[in-house]
Amino acid sequence: MSTINDYKMINKWISKRRGRLSQLARHTGYKRQTLHTNLFVYAFDQGELNRIRNLMKQIEVEEKQTLDLHQRLKRWLLKGKGRQKVMATFLKITPAGLRKIAYAKGDQRYTLLKYGLSHIKDGIHLIEQNLPSHNDEHIRIKRDMESTLKNKYHSKQQLVEILDLIREQSNTEPQQSCILFQTFKDDKYRIVSFGFSWLSQNLLKRHICDRTSSSQMHAPTMARLNLTSGNMADEIGDLFALVDHLDCIYCMNGLIRRGISHLIYVDTLSDQVADLAYNLGLNTTKLNFFICSNEQTNKSVNEQIKN
Repeated sequence: MSTINDYKMINKWISKRRGRLSQLARHTGYKRQTLHTNLFVYAFDQGELNRIRNLMKQIEVEEKQTLDLHQRLKRWLLKGKGRQKVMATFLKITPAGLRKIAYAKGDQRYTLLKYGLSHIKDGIHLIEQNLPSHNDEHIRIKRDMESTLKNKYHSKQQLVEILDLIREQSNTEPQQSCILFQTFKDDKYRIVSFGFSWLSQNLLKRHICDRTSSSQMHAPTMARLNLTSGNMADEIGDLFALVDHLDCIYCMNGLIRRGISHLIYVDTLSDQVADLAYNLGLNTTKLNFFICSNEQTNKSVNEQIKN
């Protein structure tokens, strides 16, 4: 026999998020108003209540997936190249309606459930298949290199060789490369991320430091893109940046937001970048000194290990 507490629990669950009643109605097969009425007058037997409770758990899983898909959809639409218009047609809504969903806040993000999570994912996949493949060529190159460079220990000399290898992937003049890495004892280093300068008309504007010039992504910007914003040092320990040269203050600020504690450069630093590093107490070292001297680096690493 069903109890009043069962109904109270269901109604409390529904009231926690706007739209849950509609989602539960879609899963149960009831019309929304019919479901609401039956819950209000305690019309369900125990078997139906058990089914509703199981569906509630399923909906909670879908809600978590919805938040992830919402972020993915928003980033995907920002790539442009007609994605908004084609996706809007695929979902049978207007481009303005799609933008409203993509930039929704709070419970409005769960509007995606109305269109079906799998249906939206299928739409993204289908649309990407019909886009020119060169749009994300730099992403493909980086992804192919990651499998051989990341999650391995390297020596200092290997880091220099890898920096040269990464630089060769650049299509700009001059070519530029950047490596973000961790330090370990016994002169071992692990690459966290890397990047190379890339010129393309298909880049997002927020990935271009100089909005007035050609569409070029700087190497430090590419290196930091797949890192979470915030202090990475809190998560993985000291983070080093190895760059060819650094004269872009925007790139420098991006690296600082990721929590780098050491900046190693091959050629030069601009006065503006050097002043910012000095004011923040950021360690800067020329590459040849970094290679020849282990004292300062090993000291910081050993202190980190002891702590």
